Amino acid sequence: MENKDLKQLQYPVGGYDWPESVSEEQIQEWLQTIADFPAAVLKIVKESTAAQREWPYRPGGWNIRQLVHHTADSHLNSLVRFKWALSEDCPTIKAYDQNGWAAQSDYTNTDLTLSLNFLVALHARWVDLMRSLTDEELQRKYKHPDHDELRTLAGTIGGYAWHCRHHLAHMQLAISSNGDYQ
Repeated sequence: MENKDLKQLQYPVGGYDWPESVSEEQIQEWLQTIADFPAAVLKIVKESTAAQREWPYRPGGWNIRQLVHHTADSHLNSLVRFKWALSEDCPTIKAYDQNGWAAQSDYTNTDLTLSLNFLVALHARWVDLMRSLTDEELQRKYKHPDHDELRTLAGTIGGYAWHCRHHLAHMQLAISSNGDYQ
């Protein structure tokens, strides 16, 4: 498989470009994407077999089970980042090694239902918080240690809407691969 093809599998919805400014309409669209994510994941899991949930979306990529656990972890980290940015003045957030987290036994041994239920509850709470933010709060910033520029909460909402679309596309690719990348 060529690098171009692998890149398309790795980033099926393209990358995320941090916006310089964000409209209220864009925020609302992003929030809807984030709000809808758990139901879309539940649908994919419900309509797939246990074997299909073990299929990776690309050679060397995560499978659906790992993607579900990853999004639960990632989106929990995002909620914490929002809380830091809302309660501290431009905090430096804690980064984490997502591949290191995915290598832990809970990604293999934990019942997928737990992360699915967690996603539903987490997204309800997270979206409720994000929908309550004022224009001033949306402009609050934090420092990610892996990036030079400061991040706004408004732009971060877009980043996580992208993250939802990105991993939903991975789950769909895993199913459509018919297990070819195992």
